[in-house]
Amino acid sequence: DDPLALLSGSGTLTRRQEKLAKRLSRQAELKRLRMAQEIQRQLEELEVKQKELEERGVAVEKALRGEGNETDNNKEETELMGEWFALVHEKTRLGRYEQELLVRAKELELEDRQARLQQDLRERLTVDDEMKTKDDIEAEREILNEMMEIVEQRDTLLDMMEEDRLRYRSLGHAKTSLEAGPCVRPNAGFWVLVALGVVVVCLSHVLAPLLVHVSR
Repeated sequence: DDPLALLSGSGTLTRRQEKLAKRLSRQAELKRLRMAQEIQRQLEELEVKQKELEERGVAVEKALRGEGNETDNNKEETELMGEWFALVHEKTRLGRYEQELLVRAKELELEDRQARLQQDLRERLTVDDEMKTKDDIEAEREILNEMMEIVEQRDTLLDMMEEDRLRYRSLGHAKTSLEAGPCVRPNAGFWVLVALGVVVVCLSHVLAPLLVHVSR
């Protein structure tokens, strides 16, 4: 990711290097676009699964209160509670999967911004130092600083994913302990927590700008 990797020893790009850099940059843009589209597709599929999960959770709650359909009402309470625990586990798994997708979308956004900064810096470095103004030099310095900030943000995303992985593992242990312990009925309205608004908001605020920029 070195922004100076394609520079010659004299500090200028040869025509061949410049052509290669542009071709590689375009290929990277198309790859990011495909990945962003795939993330969007997976989030849309996740929305459907979460909706189905929510509906089934509500049905199980009603059955536990004796208000479900005939099939569910004929089930033993232990069977219904077992299904409820399974639904809770699936809700947690889907929530973690959603977070992974959104983190990856943010990472793609940072990659796209970094690539544009690199291209801007390459173009600026083709100008001889004698021709640069103080503003030009300051702009180059700001670009380098922003690129360093992006690297730090990407590292932070990786740390977040690791923390989430450890938290998910601990939740798995908690689930096992809970299933082995006393049976507790879920509170009414519990499945409101499976609301889908977060997916819609994140799609519009995270993926949409990236798709617009990369597709240009």
